[in-house]
Amino acid sequence: MNTSNQISFQLSVLRNSDFAVLNVWHLIRFCGCEQYSGTFKFRLILMKFGIAYICELVASKKNNPTRKIKTKIQDKMDKANFTFQKPKNAFLASIVDDYFYIDTLVSELNPEPEFIIPYPRITFGYFFNHPFTATNQTLNESAIVNISISKISTQKIIVQPNSDRIKICGAHINPFALAYLTKTPIHSFPWLINTEDLFGDITRKFIKRLDKATDTETMFAEVEKVFLDNLLVRDLSLITEAVNIIENSEENIEISKLAKELGVTDRTLRNHFYDYVGCSPKEYIKIVKLKKVAYQLAQQKDSLTEIAYDNQYFDQAHFIKELKEVTGFTPGELRKEIANFRFLQF
Repeated sequence: MNTSNQISFQLSVLRNSDFAVLNVWHLIRFCGCEQYSGTFKFRLILMKFGIAYICELVASKKNNPTRKIKTKIQDKMDKANFTFQKPKNAFLASIVDDYFYIDTLVSELNPEPEFIIPYPRITFGYFFNHPFTATNQTLNESAIVNISISKISTQKIIVQPNSDRIKICGAHINPFALAYLTKTPIHSFPWLINTEDLFGDITRKFIKRLDKATDTETMFAEVEKVFLDNLLVRDLSLITEAVNIIENSEENIEISKLAKELGVTDRTLRNHFYDYVGCSPKEYIKIVKLKKVAYQLAQQKDSLTEIAYDNQYFDQAHFIKELKEVTGFTPGELRKEIANFRFLQF
């Protein structure tokens, strides 16, 4: 960071999460703003790993402290038109992180294929006839995406826009929330769930209403309505508690100990994860751990050894092996690449 500037930044997260994802100073340098003097302040709204963030940066120099600069980053994010909203319904607020909308030209972001880092949330998205190609490298399968639901998984998936525009309305929901909308075991669905195949005429009518919406408030109201109209009455208290324990734990979690704490057998716990989340508890724990690792790689200067230790990896070899298996990157490679990912993660 340029020592001639006194720079501070505050990162506030729109939901209850400490998982920031962007090296702000790297972005400033990338956009060519570091040469500006005076005081400038901008608010940057972006979406990464299915989370919405607000980054606020204040830079100042002794000379001309009141000059305000409209940065190139402001221009980019104004054009991108990112919007987020929490559910208004109290129950939905407990299982849906946020509704989101983005409308931008691909040229404002990165048109190249992008690897999606596994994240412990499900994403629902409608693409307004500006589809993406999603490729599952683990299964060697591809799909054209216009409306779909992603699954919790460590499979290697890359996405690429198919047109010159990115326009998406959707929601980020808790890992077990899909089980409130269908009684089909989540593990039986393919890696990318075709929403029309799952909900049929409900989806087709929803698309027509969303296409007619002229503002984000109406779009988000339609998303909330389709959720509320199709909620099932189910007892998901066990899987809810299990997910909460995993996400709030600071230590390695053993499946047998977690099952004992919940008062069930290991087999019952595994069955609940497969039926209501779609993956094993071991895989989910791995994804949650990856979230914490990615935050440290992106936002902290801790050594790789320190990060491995903080996240209870046995040694560097174990740390490198697990990250390489899940992301295709070594920890060092991921640290270098993470700041260059697109603002939008599908």
